[in-house]
Amino acid sequence: MKTAVGKITALFCKPIHVAVMTYSDTFHLEFCFDCFEADKSGLQGAKAAINAIPYRGGLTYTGGAAKCTCDELLTPECGMHLYATCIDVVFITDGRSNDPNLEVCEEVECLHNHYTGGVNTHAIGIGNVNQAEIDCIDHASHTSSAFNFDTFEDFLNAIQEIIKRMIKKSSVYTCYTPPFG
Repeated sequence: MKTAVGKITALFCKPIHVAVMTYSDTFHLEFCFDCFEADKSGLQGAKAAINAIPYRGGLTYTGGAAKCTCDELLTPECGMHLYATCIDVVFITDGRSNDPNLEVCEEVECLHNHYTGGVNTHAIGIGNVNQAEIDCIDHASHTSSAFNFDTFEDFLNAIQEIIKRMIKKSSVYTCYTPPFG
């Protein structure tokens, strides 16, 4: 999974700001947007930080992850720039959501209503996932970038094609540029 997130980060256009949150039945904000500079050296730092993230087992609370993304990740406190033209949120899940309290579709919709600069959500399901949830995550942003793979190996082999499709299908995707240079 860490290899995949590192490759996704490296393939998006530059400059790029990256934040990572991991989830199971608990949520961990691994690092915020302002932790690494948006240049090549910062990207290397982000990739190193991604590689240092420990595996945490548990249940799959995708709805809670969407809510946490909305409430904690896409905030000025986490380095989210109010003038960013578009945000891409990539959900990578390897199981069916079993969140007893939050509905995935409603929480993903919150992401789109929360940030006026534009949020594209992308869904990558690996193994035994709930197809309705994957479709819901994708449908919310109308990007047609939902992906399903039987194994992590299949997923890793398709990373470059996934990124091309995400960028192509993101309706407002542009590289982030501050308003004053």
